[in-house]
Amino acid sequence: MPKPELEFFKPDKIPWEPVTGSAQMGAGGPGVSQKVLSKDEKGNITRLLRFEPGVETRETITHDFWEEVWILEGELVDLGKKQTFTAGMYACRPPGMPHGPYRVTKPTMTLEIRYYEPAPARPAARRGAVAAHGGARRRATPKARKGAGRRGGTRRR
Repeated sequence: MPKPELEFFKPDKIPWEPVTGSAQMGAGGPGVSQKVLSKDEKGNITRLLRFEPGVETRETITHDFWEEVWILEGELVDLGKKQTFTAGMYACRPPGMPHGPYRVTKPTMTLEIRYYEPAPARPAARRGAVAAHGGARRRATPKARKGAGRRGGTRRR
């Protein structure tokens, strides 16, 4: 059965439930709870994950599903990478990407989307296109510049 069709609603009545963690399924244990927004029988899930201050996971995490995480509030200290990730930051992790262990020093909440389907294929970059995340535009080769202005092209002045 696929994920349910849900129009906008307030998920206030969905209960928070404790999460059991593992190196294959992610962070969990005392002080970690989830609010499952939607899921299916394959294990694809969209959830809010809440961490109380003082939570510290012990293992590096790797799993066999895609995981997208947006930190809504608080912060996660990645002890393996020696980096702190804060509210507003986003991650997209393919299967097998190591992350954690984590330490949580203040109340933290994330929105997490997990899925087992392969990621959509990336379209081939168009010649001269600007990358989606601030990449530079390709420069024309000397040969291409020499031909500019012919047959309806624009000419530099």
